Amino acid sequence: MDDERLARLEAIINESSSVPSLQEPVEDWQKRLAEFLRGKRSLPALVELLSHDHERVRWAAATALEQMGARAESAIPALVDALVRDGSRKAGDALAAIGTPAIAPLIATLASGDRAVRWEAVLALTEIGETAVRDLQQAAKDGDERARASALEALDRIKDKPLFTRQR
Repeated sequence: MDDERLARLEAIINESSSVPSLQEPVEDWQKRLAEFLRGKRSLPALVELLSHDHERVRWAAATALEQMGARAESAIPALVDALVRDGSRKAGDALAAIGTPAIAPLIATLASGDRAVRWEAVLALTEIGETAVRDLQQAAKDGDERARASALEALDRIKDKPLFTRQR
C-alpha cells in the first residue's frame, strides 16, 4: 500500500468523527470503514490491512474482501493467515465467498490445534457447500484425528444445509 493511502486510512481511524462514540455502535463504525475500503477495491491494500494492528481495520478489510468474492482469490493466503492468527470469522466468511479456490487451504486448517480456527473453517466449508464434499471426504479418511472430526462435522452440516439458502 502506498504511503498516501495508508496515511488517509490512518487519518480515518484516528479522526474523532470516525471513532465510535457511546452513541454510535461499533458495527456502524466498522461498516463505514468497510465502505471506504470497498470503494478503493485495491486488493493489495486490503491484503496488507489484514495484518493491521487495529482489529477493526482487519475486520473491515476482510469484509471488503468478502464482498469482492471470487475476485479476491489472490488474497486466500492472507485470509488463511488471518483465520489462523485471529480465529477470524470475517476471514472465514471471505474465504467462503471466494469459493472453490479456498477449499484446499481451508481443509488444511482443519488440523489446527485451535478449536476456534477449526470451527471457522468448518463454517466456511459448509458455506461453500457441495463443491467441498469430495475434498472433505478425503480429509475425513486421511487427516489427523482433529481434521477427520472437523471434516465429518462439515460434511454433516452440508448434508443438512437447505438446497436453497437466503443471501446474507
